[in-house]
Amino acid sequence: MSVGSVGGGGTGATWPLSPSTPAPGASPAPAPAPAPSSARTATTSTARTTASPARLGAAPTPEEFASAWDDAFGPVLRAAAGSDGRLTLAEAKRISRRDSPDWLASDNAAGFLGATGQRTIGAEVLRGKVRDYIVREARRIAGSNGRISLAEAARLPKDLRDDFLFLRGKGLPQHRTWNELAVEVRDLVGRAFADWRYPVLPQAPRAVRGERPILESVRHPTDPSTRAIVYVADGRVYASIARSGTAAPGTPGVGWYDLGPVPPER
Repeated sequence: MSVGSVGGGGTGATWPLSPSTPAPGASPAPAPAPAPSSARTATTSTARTTASPARLGAAPTPEEFASAWDDAFGPVLRAAAGSDGRLTLAEAKRISRRDSPDWLASDNAAGFLGATGQRTIGAEVLRGKVRDYIVREARRIAGSNGRISLAEAARLPKDLRDDFLFLRGKGLPQHRTWNELAVEVRDLVGRAFADWRYPVLPQAPRAVRGERPILESVRHPTDPSTRAIVYVADGRVYASIARSGTAAPGTPGVGWYDLGPVPPER
């Protein structure tokens, strides 16, 4: 999960329900078919960073996977929590902005809160929920020997697959950092200033509430009294336009604007 997709939540379709337990009012989903060998190869050979030190041995059990995940990422959840030891959805999403490999824990935390609709959860409680989720999903795809090979790991939900490969020492998936995204967003704002055609929003978008700006101040190129405070939330770029003097011709009015989707990763 890159920071450009912040707000997407978890990608595991069963999170936090078990595969055999449909959501209320839904029909039971068929059991997933084993991935063909070509798909498994593609999943495990996607461009990744250089190999990382292995924290799991070859073919671990589901319980060993859950324990290694908690050792690596449990402290990340605790550090991301507020002073009350609880995580909000916004705090869970912001984990994706952290350095490697901490950002891997973001979709697990955000996925649980998004799927359950809970506003907050204790970090230690969430650690237990993720451990249970890992064991359940890993048992579902494990071989007849109760262990998880790399080929079998390709059938894990996406929010666990990258974590498993990292813990097995296979490196990290490509990931755009927060600073890299900020450079691309600054370019987007510059292009927007050059040809401003965005309608003003009636109020601040709900998505930016509680968020910190990715760019504190981007000055208009021909009117230094006009600046944009820029946010990234739920996959979109929002700008709050402020002004300290008289508006120059062609500059946007004071207010909130939706500048469109986050720039795609290059």
